[in-house]
Amino acid sequence: MLMTNTVRVRRDLTSDPICMVYGNGCETADHVLRSCTNAKLVWRELGRQHLHCLYPGTPLNEWIEGNVMGSHTDASWAPKFLTT
Repeated sequence: MLMTNTVRVRRDLTSDPICMVYGNGCETADHVLRSCTNAKLVWRELGRQHLHCLYPGTPLNEWIEGNVMGSHTDASWAPKFLTT
């Protein structure tokens, strides 16, 4: 489990679930990995503005699975994705 601010709130470790970087939404795993401005910049730098699974709307677990297990033209994508 990714220790996000929403998880910290549930565990009474903080009272604020908001992203501390931009303050523009609750810091969830989806936010950290896909929807935060910083996350989007990272994926763009890797040349993957539109990753394997459709986004937004694709559940996070399907998005991860699609990028790890899906067929890709770049054979090194799965290790890059997992490392990132």
